[in-house]
Amino acid sequence: MGAAVISMQGVARVFETAAGLVRGVSDISLEVERGEMACVIGPAGSGKTTLVSMLALLDRPTFGTYRLEGLDTATLSDADCAHLRATRLGLLSARVGLLPHETVLQNVALPLAYGGVARAERLRLAEEALLAVGLPSACFDVRAEELAQSQRCRVAIARAAASKPSVVLADEPTRGLGREDEEMVLEALVRLCDAGATVVVATCDEEVAVRCDRRVRLSGDGRLAGRVPLASGEGAGERGSS
Repeated sequence: MGAAVISMQGVARVFETAAGLVRGVSDISLEVERGEMACVIGPAGSGKTTLVSMLALLDRPTFGTYRLEGLDTATLSDADCAHLRATRLGLLSARVGLLPHETVLQNVALPLAYGGVARAERLRLAEEALLAVGLPSACFDVRAEELAQSQRCRVAIARAAASKPSVVLADEPTRGLGREDEEMVLEALVRLCDAGATVVVATCDEEVAVRCDRRVRLSGDGRLAGRVPLASGEGAGERGSS
């Protein structure tokens, strides 16, 4: 733990629609410290994906400030944001699929190219990440569309972890998974956190939330409803247990 890696103050995101202005999230102020595994929990439509998109620099706040590792993200160009996503951020999402016609190795190695990593190093990092999540080298040349669900989950985790990001953002990472695959994803996130990454998980699943060090709740109107207190025995020391 230490200085805040993620700091949002008074953040709101407003969208223009045919029906008028719609607020995705409102008045979000939160801090996540280095090495923390934090959770944002809320019902569908509460703004979790909007919040993760801003944290991942895929979208920008309409109001408020967002600092990432001390950088005021409002001062960053689109190119700066893309570089940070490629080098400092890992994104794991139920909504971000693999490239079906590309091989497992290519799916993991390709994002590293956006960070300027040389081809030989991309392949080395991709292989290392895939082996770390339990995929044997025999799978590396298999197309993603040919994989079983549990194997696709492992490839997605390897892709998020290959660049050794300082921040990992997981948006509903266990949605639609069976219990065994869900447990595998959570254990992988815990390992990333234990290795030094700061992890933020957005979920509507209370069972996922209790695995995190700290939890904040979004209400249905996209506002923070406050911190969720940790029950006795929960927290960093219990990340690995269900």
